[in-house]
Amino acid sequence: MIDRVLLASDGTDAWTAAEAVVDLVAPLGSKVEVEVLHVNEVEYETPPEGSDSRDISPEPRRLVNELVSHLRDRGLTATGKIRAGRYDDVADDIIAEAEAIGAGLIVVNWREHSRLKAFLAGSVSRGVMRRATCPVLVVRKPAPRN
Repeated sequence: MIDRVLLASDGTDAWTAAEAVVDLVAPLGSKVEVEVLHVNEVEYETPPEGSDSRDISPEPRRLVNELVSHLRDRGLTATGKIRAGRYDDVADDIIAEAEAIGAGLIVVNWREHSRLKAFLAGSVSRGVMRRATCPVLVVRKPAPRN
């Protein structure tokens, strides 16, 4: 049985992924713990002198806090974390956090990229799917209905 879920949020369509977690986990009650993770993408391996992982814009913190509150309001046990990570290693950072907390499921959202960007930078969700050692749920925002 899955007792820990990692919800990886990049800020885009995070609410869609959060609702998928609620739909999956709420029927199990408080038996499942959810960690909301935001990886703050940086361009350096270690923070420059005089900075640390708190040197980020308030937007990721606000989003993580709102997602955690939303999950708790829906009856789930939830915590939040912001982790500094290199922009080209976000998938590895997500996987490392999932392994650190013993997650039985990773939930990520799918973000559309141009073919060029996907070729050059790759896709975080694709990287997580390929390298994770536990199941991965990729959530895509529903297309608007005409």
